[in-house]
Amino acid sequence: MLYIGISAGIYDYSAVAKHAFGKPGEQIVDVAIILGALGSLVGYILVIGSILAQLLHSWGCSSVVCETDFVIVVAVGLFITPLCLFRHFGHLGERYFVCVLV
Repeated sequence: MLYIGISAGIYDYSAVAKHAFGKPGEQIVDVAIILGALGSLVGYILVIGSILAQLLHSWGCSSVVCETDFVIVVAVGLFITPLCLFRHFGHLGERYFVCVLV
């Protein structure tokens, strides 16, 4: 696949698959990328939700608002969904660089 991409001047996964295997190859690669990203996202959501719920419980919160399920729904609604709606992430490059340095 790497040789095909370089020889054809294509540097996009799905475009290389389309060039090598046609439309079905492109669709299989796209589905594989989506499933991989979705699995990572679900893992991050669960970790963030459980850590935030533990933090709220350590601060003395004992209501339903501090339960893991509620915290996950709020985190997805306030943080994850808006980031997923971006079409391009280039404008976040400077912020990412600062976060890596910190």
